[in-house]
Amino acid sequence: REWAYLRTKPGFDNQALALKQTWKAAMSEAAKTSIRKFQIYGSPEELFAAADTLNPLFQQKAKQLAMQVNAQHIEVGVKSEERALEKVHRVYSGEYRKLCDLVRTTLVFSGVAAVQEMDTCIQQLVADPEWELIYSTEEKFRFDIGKKIPSGFRDVKACVRLKTEAAIVFDLSDQICEMRLMPKEVYVLAATEKGHQNYIACRNLRGS
Repeated sequence: REWAYLRTKPGFDNQALALKQTWKAAMSEAAKTSIRKFQIYGSPEELFAAADTLNPLFQQKAKQLAMQVNAQHIEVGVKSEERALEKVHRVYSGEYRKLCDLVRTTLVFSGVAAVQEMDTCIQQLVADPEWELIYSTEEKFRFDIGKKIPSGFRDVKACVRLKTEAAIVFDLSDQICEMRLMPKEVYVLAATEKGHQNYIACRNLRGS
């Protein structure tokens, strides 16, 4: 319903198409590197310990990015061990190094320029040397006007590594993290208790 409403806004579809082109160009550039979406840590304990240390640095940098692109930064804690291990067994066949969203955050965009500012945000992730954008498949781009999304939640998930001086000094710059970009209308829906319950129900049906 929220997606249908958004598409009634003047110029929305064209802006969404432009956003997709920016995303594809960013992914094309990211694909030139040899970086895999695979954590480098030798054990789940090492991965979680690094995530706990990295998260404050990541949230601080994400907040700065949000200010640059006129977004609201939603600070998020490290994914719980219970949910992370559930995902490892349900989705990754026990391979914990595929967990690339222990450290994560959300940027929320509002107003008539929301989609354009999401576009600018992706461009900034490409341009800023303190961010390293990692190649992701199209399933991370859930903002395609030509596709139906079973859960109904529309967002763009960017996989990134933080390359600030502090992250490098503390040997945290190789951990892959996740940044979600979404319009306020979608965030409000997802943030409600009912919306979150629906998301969990869809996730359980998918076994993810």
